[in-house]
Amino acid sequence: MSRILVTGATGFVGSALCAWLTTAGFDVHAINRRELSNYQNSESAFQKGDVVIHCAAIAHRLHEGGNPMDEYRQINRDLPHQIAMNAAKAGARRFVFLSSAKVLGEGGDMPYTATSKASPEGPYATSKWEAEQALLGLSQQVDMDVVIVRPPLVYGPGVKGNLRQLIRVVDKGQPLPFGAVHNRRDMINLDNLCDVITRCIDAPVADKTLLVSDGEAISTTRLLTLLGEHRNCKARLLPVPTGLMRIVAKLIGKVDVANRLLGNFEVNIVVTQELLGWRPVCSVNEGFRKTCAEPVEVM
Repeated sequence: MSRILVTGATGFVGSALCAWLTTAGFDVHAINRRELSNYQNSESAFQKGDVVIHCAAIAHRLHEGGNPMDEYRQINRDLPHQIAMNAAKAGARRFVFLSSAKVLGEGGDMPYTATSKASPEGPYATSKWEAEQALLGLSQQVDMDVVIVRPPLVYGPGVKGNLRQLIRVVDKGQPLPFGAVHNRRDMINLDNLCDVITRCIDAPVADKTLLVSDGEAISTTRLLTLLGEHRNCKARLLPVPTGLMRIVAKLIGKVDVANRLLGNFEVNIVVTQELLGWRPVCSVNEGFRKTCAEPVEVM
């Protein structure tokens, strides 16, 4: 059995993936942030036949000053490329790269598909897109294949960022103006993402790029309703017209926030399902039940 090396093993996705793979019986070697330099700088850390699953990344800057793009490229593009090169030299057979559906853009009226043209916005998405290109280029030069996995927003126990903030707001019982939002946004819970990545270890998907999601797009209204249901504190939602909210968001310089809460972001996963013979193992409702089960501090 191949040894499975998981980078970013203490992160949100990486820690869940290591637990999932271990339960499935794989020989898992977890690589945390402190150990990454060893794998970046030496091929001796790898063994012939290894499969590397690269989850390490930054979504927000770690340091102030300088050019922000440089930091994103260093961690999200250059680091996985260097690790992949060393893995290939040592005889690793596959490199699975956790990218982002954001490389395709920030959403629109139609779902993204396997053939959609990349249109990344911002340093995070751009650095992920550049990493994809570098890795796929490397796979053409060495005897190691690459699999790209593009998830939308990932949620589950321990989730951080905007979704955690929404949970806090719902917990406080604050009225929210999202009672009549009929957008469609795809997400993916940790169980589904871990199951997809696990299938990528041995599936015939060499040098493929796979879009993944729960397969159930939901609106912001439905999202907040689910959070309320599973936190046992009904969300207080006011039916404010989305057009009015967009006008206010523009006036206060929060257009990006409005787009995330009011706009569409869908990915078509039919090709991924066909290639992997995969169906989501966890529903949206169950995914949010698990996400909301842990305590979340109210600030």
